[in-house]
Amino acid sequence: MTDKSTLSARTVTMDDVAAACGVTKSTVSRTLRRPEKVSPDTRKKVEQVMKKLGYVYNPLASWLSQPRSNLLGVMYSLRLNAIYADTLALIDTLASEAGHEVMFAMTNGLPEKEKDALIRMRQYQASAIICLEATSGAEEMLLAAQRDGYPCLLLHQTPLSPELNFVGPDLTRTSYLAACELAG
Repeated sequence: MTDKSTLSARTVTMDDVAAACGVTKSTVSRTLRRPEKVSPDTRKKVEQVMKKLGYVYNPLASWLSQPRSNLLGVMYSLRLNAIYADTLALIDTLASEAGHEVMFAMTNGLPEKEKDALIRMRQYQASAIICLEATSGAEEMLLAAQRDGYPCLLLHQTPLSPELNFVGPDLTRTSYLAACELAG
């Protein structure tokens, strides 16, 4: 069994934990991500060895080995509308309840910041991307991501491209009601 003092010069890996427990790396991974799939005795042994060795689970490393992570990318701008704060808080709460981490990127409608944020979200293999307010360049990148199989959603804004998923106000009905009010 490897002890903590011999590993102090480097980071303890999942392989180290597996070797110290006499189990496979898959069993250690399953203990961390799906503990109900591991027998209670094995789970207890793996957890004790992780603690003894000082193993720190890195979900990002785990996500990178998967086609998608449980990371939700949210890009937003607070330039125009303070209501976004409530929307962002709700997204964060609901994502957390569903077991997702949220990566927020405030771009303030700057095309270069939007591009960088979307690239980072795809690099981190976000499972979905939500955008509150986007420039036409960001819309094109969202549409490309959507075509690549990423669930993408534009909020509070009707997109230039009809193929891009969006949720926003019905401006036609709102304009009609406003015109009726003014005419009445």
